[in-house]
Amino acid sequence: MISILIVFCCILSYNNEAESRKFLIRNLRFPHEALLLKDADENTFNRRLAGSFSGAVATVWEYGKEDITISAGMAEITDSIRFMTRDTYFDLASLTKQLCTAPLILMLADKGRLSLNDNLKNHFKEFVDTPYAQTTIYELLAHKSKIISHYRFFRYNIEREKLIEFLSREKPLKKSIYSDLNYIILGMLLEKIEGEKLDKLFDEKIAKPLNLSITFNPDEKMDIASSQYCRWRRRQLRTTEVHDENAWFWNNINGHAGLFGNASDIANLMSAYMGYSRNLFFSPFTLNRLLSYSGNKTDIALGFKSNKNSMAAKNLGKYAIGHTGYTGSSIWMEHSRGLVVVLLTNSLHPSYHRNINNIRKEFHDMILRKE
Repeated sequence: MISILIVFCCILSYNNEAESRKFLIRNLRFPHEALLLKDADENTFNRRLAGSFSGAVATVWEYGKEDITISAGMAEITDSIRFMTRDTYFDLASLTKQLCTAPLILMLADKGRLSLNDNLKNHFKEFVDTPYAQTTIYELLAHKSKIISHYRFFRYNIEREKLIEFLSREKPLKKSIYSDLNYIILGMLLEKIEGEKLDKLFDEKIAKPLNLSITFNPDEKMDIASSQYCRWRRRQLRTTEVHDENAWFWNNINGHAGLFGNASDIANLMSAYMGYSRNLFFSPFTLNRLLSYSGNKTDIALGFKSNKNSMAAKNLGKYAIGHTGYTGSSIWMEHSRGLVVVLLTNSLHPSYHRNINNIRKEFHDMILRKE
């Protein structure tokens, strides 16, 4: 904490906001950096760094161009010792919702192949006699469906095809909450309408046009940050395995989790969302709807969370939007400033989950410091 304050004080002599941010991000050091080699032992590492994380990669883009990208710490400290690099890949967890599922749904809406006001019963006959027959696609996107947040389908061997049957027995909640199931259903809807698996849809419609290496199908050649020991699978997860148990049980490719990617590719995609690309994804109307939540009584826009409750940083504007992933990933963008900030960590590694929200806030506040 002292080192962070020292760095923060040093930037006071900088008058230019962009230069201040570059100075900060170049000099920011995660708490464990000086201990990397001598504290490679897992037990010692955990005792010394409880509440922190093994390593991270961060990037800041402005108006569609990379400002700066840094890496710090370790990609792995168990079976081998690997340092993070600017190009290290991560299990993106729930960022799959914003990078893949939400944009693909909005692209179909732009083409008139569905309406966000469509009811689930319009697309799935299995929903007709369920409590969610009238639930709209918009309600799924914005987490307003009153569907339960999560269920351990993997533990009870419930295949994804049985999801609707499962929901038919579940009563709607009294109020809406954030729910993985919303995006699992949206992923199924995309596959039903397009007649292709979600990984192929993402690759053809998003990854290839922007020359991105983000993928549902990582291979051993990719430098991927390690995850944790999984108690359910009773082993250390391979780097190519998705952490989310339901996603893994359902063959990795799902609307709520499963993507792997690096920081620069994610920032590139987020910049494309805001229109800083020759490959415009959305119509101006849809782009405005995606980036705006004015008047929304909740803190969730179309797939993204707002900065309404300062989830990321006080120095992000009130109309900034973003999201986090359980594995330690996060994205934030502020359209009015042409700004994208990506912070990827392997906070699950080596063996347990850490709440890194405070670290996220400190990091964002520093690099987004206002003059």
